[in-house]
Amino acid sequence: MKQGFNNLLERYIADQLTPEELEAFLEMARQAEYAAAIQAQIGRLLESDQLEDLSEGMDIDRQFRLMLQKAQEEKKVSPSIVSLLLRRWWAAAAILLLAAGGLFYMLKTHREPVPVVVQAKDIMPGNEGAVLTLADGRKIVLDTLTNGFISAQNGSAVILDEGKLSYKSTGNAGESVSYNTMSTPRGRQFQLMLPDGTRVWLNAESSIHYPTSFTGDERRVIVTGEAYFEVAREAKQPFFVQIGTDAEVKVLGTHFNVNTYQDDGAIRTTLLEGAVSVSLLKQPTNATVRLQPGQQAWFSDISPEAIKTAETDTEKVMAWRNGFFNFDGASIRVIMKQLERWYDISVVYDKDAPNTEFFGEMSRNVNLAELIATLEQMGVRLKMEPGRKLRVLR
Repeated sequence: MKQGFNNLLERYIADQLTPEELEAFLEMARQAEYAAAIQAQIGRLLESDQLEDLSEGMDIDRQFRLMLQKAQEEKKVSPSIVSLLLRRWWAAAAILLLAAGGLFYMLKTHREPVPVVVQAKDIMPGNEGAVLTLADGRKIVLDTLTNGFISAQNGSAVILDEGKLSYKSTGNAGESVSYNTMSTPRGRQFQLMLPDGTRVWLNAESSIHYPTSFTGDERRVIVTGEAYFEVAREAKQPFFVQIGTDAEVKVLGTHFNVNTYQDDGAIRTTLLEGAVSVSLLKQPTNATVRLQPGQQAWFSDISPEAIKTAETDTEKVMAWRNGFFNFDGASIRVIMKQLERWYDISVVYDKDAPNTEFFGEMSRNVNLAELIATLEQMGVRLKMEPGRKLRVLR
């Protein structure tokens, strides 16, 4: 039996498991009798060049994610499984097995698991929901409504259907332009189809301000927080995403993500498909860059005079849209910002609390207690306090 497990372990590391074999491997990995085999294999990996070899010619992140997705579709693996994936620059990392859940994870700083301090109260994950502010100032809480017609807004009928809001042109737009605003509080996300057919996914604690019908020679919306766009192509009417008073993104038809969270330290635009230009509105020089698919542009309050660009991992950027937290290279403080928005909690830190760096991915559909239990097994000491407050202990 142990020989069979060793074979599965080696094939797991080589990215050769079928979904059925993955299920069997994870089930066996939960059993204490295989701990020695896992530890021995980890030791061999860390002392060899295999970690470097694994990354050559392989997109391991993508391959393992696809494997997990296939297994989940067949109900073979729980969607809360964390896939923490081998990369050459993790060669010095400590690889541990979370035996209780059969999950691999890695820490860039070596730490032994510590006992759970306090289990979090069962706070549910975020879900679909938003507040729609109409042109006359009325506010509608969308997640309290059933499907159907919501309102008539200058030139458009507003319709709610299965957690998505859409605007259907009625051809009766007046000369004046009317605007609506969709906003998502913490713990909510929502989908929107604009009057031109552009699709928008709004992350938690975000907003989009837009006209109820697009007239004139451009289409313009204003975004705060984070949003993913699939813009309907209209060559004669370019699409602009304005980021407050700081910058704008100009497109003709494309897929891209905009992150404008003020506490993230930078405003980022990531292009997945098509082409966009990003412009700073207040800078006379170095004010515009053009992105190619797979590139990200960013600027910050610290250095607002120019836009920087670089190749980026688009799957990491799109993790929220695809239902995951992606923790690759993220510090505990970056992770906690994501949890604050999605679980509607506040996070406080003890003096000298560690700022450990993590690698991995976890479903956004798990309760907070499950996610915290995983982080605690990684060496972080956490304590849930009254008032939806989570404390990071030193």
